[in-house]
Amino acid sequence: MSRTKQVDTSAVEKTVQDNKRLFRSLDSERRKEKIQDAIRMIEFHRAGTDAIEERRNRVYENALTIMGAIVAAFAIVFSLNNTVASSRFVIVLISFLCAQFFVQLMIVVWYYIQSAKKYPFNNTEIIDAKYSNQWKWFYHGHEDVNSMPLTTLSFWEKNEEKISEKYLSGLEKTINTHLSEKEEDEYVSAITQMYLLMVHNAYKNRFYLELINIQKYGGIFSVLILLVAATISCFCNG
Repeated sequence: MSRTKQVDTSAVEKTVQDNKRLFRSLDSERRKEKIQDAIRMIEFHRAGTDAIEERRNRVYENALTIMGAIVAAFAIVFSLNNTVASSRFVIVLISFLCAQFFVQLMIVVWYYIQSAKKYPFNNTEIIDAKYSNQWKWFYHGHEDVNSMPLTTLSFWEKNEEKISEKYLSGLEKTINTHLSEKEEDEYVSAITQMYLLMVHNAYKNRFYLELINIQKYGGIFSVLILLVAATISCFCNG
């Protein structure tokens, strides 16, 4: 299988180098302000993402709760005697509940599809890793952390010594890299992470709105099903 071709980043690299030179031309106080401003924006976008993700999770959890309630309602209906279970009202109610169950199931499935989405900044087969998560801001950008066996099953394996060696090796590289980092590199790193989180926040907002739209139009669909079922029931028993 052929290797995926990486996106050309020469234009971005030129912009980075030009802005590094411009950054070095600023006075010391101004350089610190620029770095601190980028860090504040990182915290701002991170907080925004956390807030919208909490709302998205709430939609998902509500969908699961409603599905559970519908299953319980079905169990109650089917436990009734045949006369009550086959009544006009119960049949119309079952039609509405089936429609709602389908809508909530769509929300749950769509939530998992969204969660499996590969963001452009994480696709290092296409984009250079230095334009992805930055090592000091998120573990995805730290090569040594990513190389550690962090899965649940890895703790059952007898490789504690190997894991400890990787941890200490990563710590050593982190200290050395942090101490040797130039001020202009720190600025570019912060700006890169700021933009990454801005894009991530935009994705999460769009994901949330998609779930809300399924919920909204699903509610309209369920009401239409209810009306159709009620109309048919009236004609059949009229």
